Amino acid sequence: MKAYLTIIIVFFSLSTFSQETKCECYSKSGVKEKTGIGGWTSIIGTNSEGEQLQYHFYAAYFPPQELCIPRDNFWWQDVNAAILKAIKSHPIYKSSQIALATDDPDATPKATNIAGQAFITQEKVYEIERLPGTIVSVDAYIQEHFASKLSLCGDINNKIDFNSPKEKNEEKALNNQGSYDTPVSKNNQSKNAQDFIGSQNEQFAKQQALNQQLANDLTQTFNQISNSWAEERDFQSKISSLTNIKSVNASSIVNEARSKAQQINNEYATRKQDALNQGVSATQNLVNSAQNEEQAIAGGILGAGLTALSQSNLEKERKKAQEKLENEKQQILNKLSQKIIDKFEPIKIQHKQAAIYALKKENEDYHLAQYEYAKCMTENAFKIVVDDYSCEKPQNSKPATKTKKPISGQDYFNAYKRKQKNSFELVRDKAPYFLELAIDAEPNKAEWLYEKTLVQGLDIYERASILKRVVAIDKSGQYKNDFDDVLKTIAELKLKEQQIINITLSKHKDYNWTEHDNLMRVYIDYQYEFAKPRHIVINKNGTKVLDFGNKYDFNNDNFRESEISKQYNNGRLRFRQSLNGTNLYGFLNTKGEIQTTPTYLNATHFSEGLSAVQDYTNQKWGFIDEFGKIVIDFKYAEAKAFSQGLAFVKKIKREKEGKYINPVTRQEVKVYVTEAVYINNKEDIIIEGSFDTGESFKNGYARVTRYTRNDSFMGGGNDKTYYIDKEGNEASEEESNLVDAFNSNNGYSTIKDGNYYAIVDSNGKITSKLKFHNKPIFNEGIAVVSTSTAWRAVFGTYTKYGYIDYTGKTIAKIKYTKAQPFENGKALVELNDEVFYIDKNGSRIIEDKDSNTEIEELSNIESVEDLEKILKEKYDEVTQSGNGFRIKKDERYGFINNDGKTTIPVDYKTLGLFYNGLAVFNDKSNGTFKKYGYINENGEIIVSEKYQECGNFSEGIAVVAKVSVLGRKVGYIDTNGNKITPLKYYTGTPFENGKAQVNDGNYFKPNIYYIDKEGNKISN
Repeated sequence: MKAYLTIIIVFFSLSTFSQETKCECYSKSGVKEKTGIGGWTSIIGTNSEGEQLQYHFYAAYFPPQELCIPRDNFWWQDVNAAILKAIKSHPIYKSSQIALATDDPDATPKATNIAGQAFITQEKVYEIERLPGTIVSVDAYIQEHFASKLSLCGDINNKIDFNSPKEKNEEKALNNQGSYDTPVSKNNQSKNAQDFIGSQNEQFAKQQALNQQLANDLTQTFNQISNSWAEERDFQSKISSLTNIKSVNASSIVNEARSKAQQINNEYATRKQDALNQGVSATQNLVNSAQNEEQAIAGGILGAGLTALSQSNLEKERKKAQEKLENEKQQILNKLSQKIIDKFEPIKIQHKQAAIYALKKENEDYHLAQYEYAKCMTENAFKIVVDDYSCEKPQNSKPATKTKKPISGQDYFNAYKRKQKNSFELVRDKAPYFLELAIDAEPNKAEWLYEKTLVQGLDIYERASILKRVVAIDKSGQYKNDFDDVLKTIAELKLKEQQIINITLSKHKDYNWTEHDNLMRVYIDYQYEFAKPRHIVINKNGTKVLDFGNKYDFNNDNFRESEISKQYNNGRLRFRQSLNGTNLYGFLNTKGEIQTTPTYLNATHFSEGLSAVQDYTNQKWGFIDEFGKIVIDFKYAEAKAFSQGLAFVKKIKREKEGKYINPVTRQEVKVYVTEAVYINNKEDIIIEGSFDTGESFKNGYARVTRYTRNDSFMGGGNDKTYYIDKEGNEASEEESNLVDAFNSNNGYSTIKDGNYYAIVDSNGKITSKLKFHNKPIFNEGIAVVSTSTAWRAVFGTYTKYGYIDYTGKTIAKIKYTKAQPFENGKALVELNDEVFYIDKNGSRIIEDKDSNTEIEELSNIESVEDLEKILKEKYDEVTQSGNGFRIKKDERYGFINNDGKTTIPVDYKTLGLFYNGLAVFNDKSNGTFKKYGYINENGEIIVSEKYQECGNFSEGIAVVAKVSVLGRKVGYIDTNGNKITPLKYYTGTPFENGKAQVNDGNYFKPNIYYIDKEGNKISN
């Protein structure tokens, strides 16, 4: 914390002064009444204790009566120098240099802060006197240097009657205006001016004598204070010697630290009293030496301030020493505790692994006991060092002896059953491993096989396969019902599988079956925990012809690509497998067999009989044929699939220095200086240009991009993307629009037209009646589009949405406040606060039954788990909250309790999770400053919609805010909606451990502190 001492030394008037015939007349009642002669400067620095000190000096003279004085730049430079000289000879300045003890030029007063042309205003003086730090008003003794020059304006002073009204004086000055710029060369100057100068000199001499006496007293006082500071430095040295600890064992370290802390406090108490006595004495000396009441007041303030500063410094030194001593103690104790951790951590890991794989119970118990002991030692190492804490040692010191008896399947199965019930999670999780060992030893044990079907996370198809084997082995028939139940579930899954197939076919009516070998890979996600997602392959009739289960992955995370590239192409389907943590790519044939072993870091789909692949060893790209034969060697930095006889590649010119880590694969790759070109299948370069990247050719054109080369630190410029033909010529804008349209599946395309988007056909004609703010993204042949007027642009909530087909024809008018993409032939929209579905004709779909109707199955539930399963089948989203579940249907929220009762209907736009029995909700409020309230689990509104921001309740209190164009005000309420604090803060955090952090300042000038639950300010 900065310590500031404010000192005002009584200011004695500066004498007036002059130089040439350019004169300025001042009047107590004139417009220049508050303008005077003077200047100011500051010294800011840090003393030896690290404390920042500030000293501000100023000199100012305001004419006591109407007076004309010189006005010239050269003369003002002398005024400037005189003020600096007065400051540097002042005792406060000398003491500040001692306190700062620095040669830093920034801690030295400079002329640069002296007022230009020596003007100073009364307002400036007030401003200086309000600055933090030590304020000093100095007498610059200007008159002794410039009194003789004042006579140059004497003729003007002579013509002004100091006792006459203001109007007459102004008239006299106006009548003599010409004399302002006329050199005065008369030897006989005005007698009145000379008398005035003589009077000023006489007053100055008296005042100078008084000031010199005060300066001597101040110097003596500061010498006393300097001696006090020397004693403080001796105090610092003593307590610093008490911050080192020499003991080596824990108890001695603690005792030594306690003893030295007491010694520091004793030294502090002694020095504090001495400093107080010295300060009182110095203050009394200053007061006694004062020549008048003003000097006595200034002396008292100066002495009291310096005494307070001394006391503050002592307290800071004591705290600093105590903190250093405590840190020293903690560091030593931490080192001792770390030695314990280093010893027992390996032991803990060793016995943990041994317990997990122990076959015999006695060995498992032994290793678990040793593990728990080592764990206790590592977790309580500091307490063991400091508090004489001890961990209980295990009674058994040795594991059971090994036997030569062979291990049977029953031994493994017994271990499985035992570990299954173990309270230690790591041991319990390893139980299935021993079940597998038991089955491997005796594979025809129906009981053990059945036990495997109960293992959590087993896929339904795997379970069915095992149960089929169990039923075949066991003749009692006790497992047949389980097998039948699984078969029923699989039958239901097959129905859902067919539904997914049908939906997929309806979404991809434009799928090119011929191009993809009359096959389509479909991802089946049953959305059940017991049924893992699968990859299957169907023919154009929707019949499943291949089932890969979840054996392979068909995505490619290394670069963006279309869904088409994840299908069969040229009789090959690219797949991915993780080997030793690295994703490698290979290819399957149409029979589902591996045609090309996964050995490549990356690969494109097959096109024109070739696939671009990246070599695992040198990380370069080349091309292979359908049988895996290398056709073009691995020599390119990048390569893309062939199309219309050409493929984009980056030819390597040289290797760059340095390393690069691929952010996706996390593997180190080489970086090259490259040239972007298009080649044919004979490796001939067909197109080379000034582009940096390119796409595949389609209908005779390829889109390429040249990156901006602007190296300015401000950036700037845009990447240039354009089309080229197969000879490398750039297409015109009109040709580019036609290419976009012609390359689309339906002969239409989206183009950017100024700041808007529109739809064009293959002739380049705009077919959409409206232009849109968003780029239309088509789903099931229909896209959501939006428009907004200038008024709507200001208030974002007034943006309206509608739907168009791929030709630009309006399917549903642009009138909805919310709109989602079409899915399964319908889209969810909002109009006039009502949410409903529309079909592809834009007509409203009438639901068969209300979404809030009670679900009959809920009345027969046997557990909360069963309730959750049923809800997940009925609603779009189900989240456990409070004593029930928050549910979501068609973008609306509600709540069903654990008894299956709907207590909050699915009508709310917003419904948060329950905390302390209350959840944030929004029902009717709209607009930019939408309001929220709180509702309980019974559907009762506790706090109406009146806050723009509502936080979750914590410890029975929630932070809320009201927001408007004028800003935001934050406060706190209780669970009844009563205000704990007014809405007055800029920000606030939730309550934790009885306190919350608030800011009652703003973003630029924060004032952050903690409050308690009654809104009182507390320390953190």
